[in-house]
Amino acid sequence: MKLWISKNGAETIQEQLSAQIVLGIVSGDLAPGERLPSTTVLARRFHVHANTVGAVYRSLAERRWVIWKRGSGFWRRDFERPGFIDVAPMRDGWKYSVFRKRYIPYTFV
Repeated sequence: MKLWISKNGAETIQEQLSAQIVLGIVSGDLAPGERLPSTTVLARRFHVHANTVGAVYRSLAERRWVIWKRGSGFWRRDFERPGFIDVAPMRDGWKYSVFRKRYIPYTFV
């Protein structure tokens, strides 16, 4: 998967990386279960802080595009295989918080 960023663009670096990773998932460039590059590798490649890349990955995990495996990194979620992770992110007005590992109230705006 090819990624690029523009430090002079209208969008933030985080928004650019997030959008491109989601596009890679939707387009099939990232196969189900494929490991994403480490935060350090992407940070060095784009000359940004590793926390910036980490924030993007955490955001994608919260939005359920990727899965975080402690000590192993971030992986593309397998949407086709039920049971890989909970496939229902919302349940009767509650949404699952990846980091809290429980359902929390969700309000529609």
